[in-house]
Amino acid sequence: NLVPARFDSGRFHLPEGTLPSNWRGGPGDILLGIRAESFHVANDRVDDGLPMQVGYIEELGAQRLVHGSLSESPVAVVVDAATEVGDTLWLTADPEALHVFDKKSGLRLG
Repeated sequence: NLVPARFDSGRFHLPEGTLPSNWRGGPGDILLGIRAESFHVANDRVDDGLPMQVGYIEELGAQRLVHGSLSESPVAVVVDAATEVGDTLWLTADPEALHVFDKKSGLRLG
């Protein structure tokens, strides 16, 4: 998953919300990389979280692959088969699970 974001003041800013960061780069527009299994689903709205509108769900036995979008970019999230999925999933991620890429070149930063 790659979504456009802006890094500033220790946070990644997307139109839908923010995610905390431990990245040491300077402020600017970047691509934020998040693996599908690195997202955490929150039970409700969270300050450092993102609401993903659910498009469709792939049932994979013990897991589900939930497809939707963030910042108009397609996103996939792995959840446990028992996780209740509605129209919106509130997502968070551990800062160490986030990867930063140059928006123009696509090269990994840091």
